[in-house]
Amino acid sequence: DNVGVTAYQIERCAGATCTSFAQIATATTTTYGDSGLAASTTYRYRVRAMDAAGNLSPYSNIASATTQAPPPPPPGGLVAAYGFSEGTGTTTADATGKGHTGTLQGGASWTTSGKYGSGLSFNGSTAYVDLGNAADLQLTGSMTWSAWIYATSNPPDDGQIIAKSGGAGWQFKTTPDTGQHTFGVGVSADAGSLTQRYSTTVRALGTWYHVAGVYDATARTLDLYVNGVLDNGVLSGMVPASQYNAAENVTVGRRAGGFYFAGTIDEVRLYNRALSQAEIQADMNAPLGGP
Repeated sequence: DNVGVTAYQIERCAGATCTSFAQIATATTTTYGDSGLAASTTYRYRVRAMDAAGNLSPYSNIASATTQAPPPPPPGGLVAAYGFSEGTGTTTADATGKGHTGTLQGGASWTTSGKYGSGLSFNGSTAYVDLGNAADLQLTGSMTWSAWIYATSNPPDDGQIIAKSGGAGWQFKTTPDTGQHTFGVGVSADAGSLTQRYSTTVRALGTWYHVAGVYDATARTLDLYVNGVLDNGVLSGMVPASQYNAAENVTVGRRAGGFYFAGTIDEVRLYNRALSQAEIQADMNAPLGGP
């Protein structure tokens, strides 16, 4: 007949080859937005027009669309994390909510030139952040350490990024042990040993690097990632099946006895498990929120 179209009946089914369509809406325009759908799912649609007399047209051709995958959840096992976003004051909040508040010591100072906004500047001689020695920081199994760092001068020895060590214990650092300054990560089997992995990357001054160290106690591996890429160089010692818990506080920018870092540190994360390369890359590209 000659009565105009007044509405469109929209039908949908779920699945790439589905055929059991059900009406989900009646629209009065030629556009329709669907919502409340499952992630990573293909939906098929068909439409038919209806006029004022209730007459229905044949079905349209079937159209299909696939919803996006959900964003990956944040990696589990995050024990402490610091975005250093305060910009003022003498403490820095633990972004995990676990309460491992850091106390700025020895002239550690705020800078607006962090990797993501504010960061902390370390003078290479006295400055550090004390994170305490809470029970969940006294780890003996697998761990992952990561941070963005920007070195401004070469220390005479190691420049600790984050450590729980008075010699033995765990260390995450820059180091000249292999000649030029590289990155290093170390764990101890006991109070008299230190197994260390060094990067192949030579750390340049005035350059931002994302660095991650991964200790897998089960696999007995110790790995370094620089800018999200596996960067294993020399391994010194045998990787232990568990690690020694040094009777020291966790500190950013030095370890017990010195070994200070000179430059800016940002986005520090500490995990109680071994992260995958994909998880490290996700952290590298996702700044921590504020306190």
